[in-house]
Amino acid sequence: MILAAGKGVVALDFDGCIACGANVKASFAREKWGLELAVEQTAEDMFPFGHEKYRQMMDVVGRRTSEYELAPCCREACEMLRDKGFKLAVVTSREDYELDAAKRFISEHRLPLAEVYNTRRAGKKAICGEIGAVALLEDSLWKLVELEGTGVKLYFMEQKWNVHEQPKALELEFVVPVNGWQHFYRCLAGEDFETAKVVGHAAPS
Repeated sequence: MILAAGKGVVALDFDGCIACGANVKASFAREKWGLELAVEQTAEDMFPFGHEKYRQMMDVVGRRTSEYELAPCCREACEMLRDKGFKLAVVTSREDYELDAAKRFISEHRLPLAEVYNTRRAGKKAICGEIGAVALLEDSLWKLVELEGTGVKLYFMEQKWNVHEQPKALELEFVVPVNGWQHFYRCLAGEDFETAKVVGHAAPS
């Protein structure tokens, strides 16, 4: 499905789609508890040491966002979508105390994302409705599932840490799996990322 530019907001998840923090989670677990995490164990529902330890970890890691990695091709894809008339907004599950770190990351990486909303660990159905989202990009499948039947186009960003969810995502007719920002751009804009980039929509990172 190609979306019409300017018709509603494209909501983008922050952690796991824009900013990737698996490396920071693994580092914290090693430093704090002497525990070794495989990348797929950095997802909350696959974390092997319990919910309490995961929340302890995230209370710290959420403030270390400057150490996160920008997802490949994220800035270029966002710039190109913006230039084609798409309205982009970040919709994150972060708590209020973690939000400034996310905004600094967006600013430091020169991302064209001025609108940032947070749900304070709640789902994203309500805020997507409030901002008039027509699409949502997420790396947590359950956050997409709750929007089934809302009319929002749902895109699941495949990552190393959500491999356990990828088979289920393929089974869901209302979810479109994407394997990166180039693929996401192609789904929304209906044109090849590299071809469009050569034409001059965005400068290289």
